[in-house]
Amino acid sequence: MDDYSGYEHRYDDIDDKLRGMAEASPSPPGWYEALTNLGPESTEKDRLDVYQAIHRSGCLLEDDPEIVNPEVLADDRAKFEQTGDQKLVEKARRRGKCGWDVGRQIEVIPHYRRPHLMLAWTGAGRSVPKIVPRKGSIVHRNVVEKLPTGFEGEG
Repeated sequence: MDDYSGYEHRYDDIDDKLRGMAEASPSPPGWYEALTNLGPESTEKDRLDVYQAIHRSGCLLEDDPEIVNPEVLADDRAKFEQTGDQKLVEKARRRGKCGWDVGRQIEVIPHYRRPHLMLAWTGAGRSVPKIVPRKGSIVHRNVVEKLPTGFEGEG
């Protein structure tokens, strides 16, 4: 293990945070035992194996409803966001919609996407690649439209 001038336990904060997350979950994740076996004598490869297992499990996101939500039918989305009723998820799955909304609740900011060249698949079956120019555009325009206006002269 490398010497980092007195900071021998440089992974302690990371390990503590990961242990806290694992212990807070309803059941211990598959990587928890490997994490508890890590210590100062662990090699970088041991640590990398544990971190890759955590990454593969996706558990850093799975229990955070602000980031990951089950998909529901479009007509039921507003009701699901208000109630969180799992019957709506089951209804969507019965109708063949089985997936996750990732980042739907994260606030976005409008911005301008610059014009650029892009690869477009054209022709029969979209089998012919072609480089074409793409026009610039405002991304997340609907957020700009929600800004309050009409307050000139007040104050």
